[in-house]
Amino acid sequence: MKLKKMIVASVAFATTMGLFAQSEDYKALLAKAKEYEGNKQFVYALGTYYDAVAAEPSEASKEAQDAFNTLSDSIKDGKPGIGEFDEFEIYDNWLAFCKEYEKYWTEYSPRAIFYKLERDSIDRATKTGNYKVSLKVEWSAKYKRISEAVLAGLEKSWKDDWTGIPKRWPNESVYMAELKGVRPKNFTSGADFGRYFASVTDTYLKDGAALFQKYAGDYYDEKAFRPYPYYSIVPAAFVESAYSIDNFGNLISKTGCLIDLKVKIVDANGKTLYTSNRISMMGGGNSIYGSEYIFKNIDQASMKLIDSGEAKLELDSAFLEYGNPPKSLVSFEAPEDRTWVKPLPEVKIDNAKFVWGKDKDAFDAVADNALGEMLKKTMAELMVDVEGGTFQMGDNEDEDASPVHSVTVSSFKMMKCEVTQSLWKQVTGEKEGRGTYEDDTMPIVRVNLKQVIEFCNRLSELNGLTPCYSELDGNMKDVKCNFKANGYRLPTEAEWEYAARGGKNNSPFKYSGSDNWEEVAGKSSYKPHAVMIYKPNALGIYDMSGNVKEMCWDFDGEYSSNAVSDPVNTKSDDYSPSRILRDRAYDESERPFTYRTAYGSDYGLDGYGFRIVQSVR
Repeated sequence: MKLKKMIVASVAFATTMGLFAQSEDYKALLAKAKEYEGNKQFVYALGTYYDAVAAEPSEASKEAQDAFNTLSDSIKDGKPGIGEFDEFEIYDNWLAFCKEYEKYWTEYSPRAIFYKLERDSIDRATKTGNYKVSLKVEWSAKYKRISEAVLAGLEKSWKDDWTGIPKRWPNESVYMAELKGVRPKNFTSGADFGRYFASVTDTYLKDGAALFQKYAGDYYDEKAFRPYPYYSIVPAAFVESAYSIDNFGNLISKTGCLIDLKVKIVDANGKTLYTSNRISMMGGGNSIYGSEYIFKNIDQASMKLIDSGEAKLELDSAFLEYGNPPKSLVSFEAPEDRTWVKPLPEVKIDNAKFVWGKDKDAFDAVADNALGEMLKKTMAELMVDVEGGTFQMGDNEDEDASPVHSVTVSSFKMMKCEVTQSLWKQVTGEKEGRGTYEDDTMPIVRVNLKQVIEFCNRLSELNGLTPCYSELDGNMKDVKCNFKANGYRLPTEAEWEYAARGGKNNSPFKYSGSDNWEEVAGKSSYKPHAVMIYKPNALGIYDMSGNVKEMCWDFDGEYSSNAVSDPVNTKSDDYSPSRILRDRAYDESERPFTYRTAYGSDYGLDGYGFRIVQSVR
């Protein structure tokens, strides 16, 4: 007994130590952050504490989390760092803080670049293809978290006599006064406005901060009855738009940012297959993606790698453009020039300091990892193994479920109950349930397809699995499901019916688990009931003949009499892209498990819920 207790204690100790093991990257970043803080480089300290948390998003990074929060709270309180500052020191330190802030975000990109690589067209004669890269830019999670604290703190402290820090900072640089980049109080009619900036340097790289001269509007001179362009000095990292003239002389705005980059397609071994030309992120247009690039004449072998997911898009290099823009960008006279970025100086951004692809807040990741550990245990208890096999699907007595045909399905795992209100709230973070009746033990209802897909992808990520569904931009009928991924997804209609029949057991019952409907579904009611309170079927799966109707992935359609393997109907009616619902709702009469109906993807009802499966192919 004593030995057994010692073994248990040893295992518990080892587990605890394992949970709080710290990576070398985390230790190095934490040490560097402390050094920055000791040198009163508070912006760099804040950013490096954040990086340390991102390197170890668990309780193991608690010291870095606490240090970040302490420094962030002090800044939110109006202090430019840790310590006490008198009325003169606080201005001087905020001035230094703002300059350091502009320098930091020159070195570290404040933007995250999201991308999409997809086939554009093919040439059958040459057996080559063109692939389109779509790129869009968003503020990074790191920037949003840090800037929230900085802007709140500066707003709390700023005084009207702080002439060295523009009220609109960081939309105007703290170097504005130093570079004389302010609006003149007195204009002379007919004066050359450009001479006002004669003292401004050509490169605008001040103390490591990249700056940009931006057109900011018109100053109207009442005596001359004509506008004069007004320029300001802006931190290049924060520029979101710039003006230019189209071929018809119209003033237009380019939205995006001053990042210029190259991307590459690499194979599974990291070998570069194709590299793009330079792509300006000062894009625009109606697309949700700000910039696009076409890789042309991709060979057949590379096409197969891209289409199968064995080749992917990576960042090759990134640059921040800054300086005095060429005439075509801001002039009221010059024609449009798409090569406008070329004359600008640039700062190369270290790829390691650039957010490429999906971005996640480091502190959210800490919370998600803790939640994920809990959910892994929950899902391990809820998922049932369903061994694959062949069965006769359908019911010739029901027109909608005929003809009966032979179907083979691969092995998969299915949730033994419908997704509950409780699980939904844990995964989505919603505080309230959904539907008229919100008991945590009841199925989640009133969810549309997009919300279900988001739930499945997030639950997959929380459990360290590969999400099945592609990104959700655009029409829901275009979303793809990767059945090879091990994440959670909706069942196909064939998987649903195979499981309802008891899998390989192929139980000869009218309902899922019994010929007595009340044994497996209870009596008809005005509301759903708690999951798993009635008799399960032979696989130990509950409520497949009652409670709520359950969503399947297939589009609505008729059966074929042909024998098929792992079928899924991906063809939809463009005017009404409905998907299959199986099971009967709590307020309906008795139905066999072959009963079929359909749902629209854009809405959910009190009687519509779902359960999830996992591929094991």
